[in-house]
This record gives sequence, C-alpha cells and structure tokens, in this order.
Amino acid sequence: MQSIPYRYRLLILFLLMGLVVAVDYWRNPTKPTKLQEYSFLMLSGLIGAGFGIVNDQITCTLSPAYFYYFKNVPYGSSFRWQVSEVGFEAGFFAGFLSYGIFLLINQRRKLPLSYRQLLQIARYPITWAIVLAQITGFIFYSRLQVYEVQ
Repeated sequence: MQSIPYRYRLLILFLLMGLVVAVDYWRNPTKPTKLQEYSFLMLSGLIGAGFGIVNDQITCTLSPAYFYYFKNVPYGSSFRWQVSEVGFEAGFFAGFLSYGIFLLINQRRKLPLSYRQLLQIARYPITWAIVLAQITGFIFYSRLQVYEVQ
C-alpha cells in the first residue's frame, strides 16, 4: 500500500466513505448518520493537517536538515512546499485516526457528546503535542551538544 501515492490513497478513502454514506442513506433515508460522522472525521483530519503543516514549517525553519536526512525532502526551490506535504499527510492521518477513535468511544457511551464537544476536546492532544515537541527538542538538542563536546 505504501507504493501507492498518498493522494490516491486519500482518494480511495474518500470514495469508500462516500460509498458508505450512500448505502447508509439508502438504508435509512429518514435519519442517515454516516454523513455527519464522516464530515466530523474529515474536519478532524483537516484540523490535524493544518496543525501538521504549521508545525513542520516551524520545524523546517529551525532545522531543515531534519527533513533532508529523516524525511527525504531534498533542498531546493520547492523545499517548503514538500515539507507542507509531509505535514499534511502526517497531520491528516493523526487527526483522522485520533478522532475516529474518539468517535467510536463516544458512540459506546450512554450519554454521547456532541460533535462540537468532541472538537473542543482537541485542545488537549494539540496542547500535549506542542508541549512534548518542545521538551523532546530540548532533550535531543542537549544530547547533541554533549556529543559534540566529547
């Protein structure tokens, strides 16, 4: 599956979701629910993608070598655009997956939360990602300084 380009995998995902929405509407024409659920997942994925793009743009400003050596993004005129693509891919997957899990857990509850309440919960993982990124970066930077001195 990795050999299939990301945009095609994303297209396959959207087509499958569209198929499920169509079948749900066909089975439950008075009260279809899949369109709301999948719209929520798409919005969650886009929020994650936006976070990933911003985070990777900041990271590539601080350390372009990270993307060159670890993400295989070559230097050049389209470097920032390619970094944005990497951020979109990782962020969309993270947002889609994490809120998909939230959605499944929420459906099992006796008193499920609204979609708005679920999106408000987003501040917690985003805050943790920002805090942990700073701490992790500091640890790696301090370790790197120790190795350079020796």
